[in-house]
Amino acid sequence: MPTTKVTRGYKITIPAEIRKNTNIKIGDKLTLEYDPETSILKIHIPRKNRTTIKLGRDITPEGIDKSIIEGYKGCQQ
Repeated sequence: MPTTKVTRGYKITIPAEIRKNTNIKIGDKLTLEYDPETSILKIHIPRKNRTTIKLGRDITPEGIDKSIIEGYKGCQQ
C-alpha cells in the first residue's frame, strides 16, 4: 500500500501509482471524507467521462428541461 508524508502547510503528495490508476491530474478538485469511527480518510475523485455535443441548433428552455429529464433517467439505469 503506497504511503505519503504530510509536509509543511499540511500538504500531501499522491503517490505516482495512485495517480496512474485513478487518472488524477493537476487542478482536479478532490473531496475528502473522514470517518472518526474507523479513522479512515476517503478521497473522492471526480468522474471525467462526461462528454458534450454540439447540437447545431438553438435550444429552448423547454428543450433544456426535456434534456435534463432524459439525462437523469439515463443516470438511474
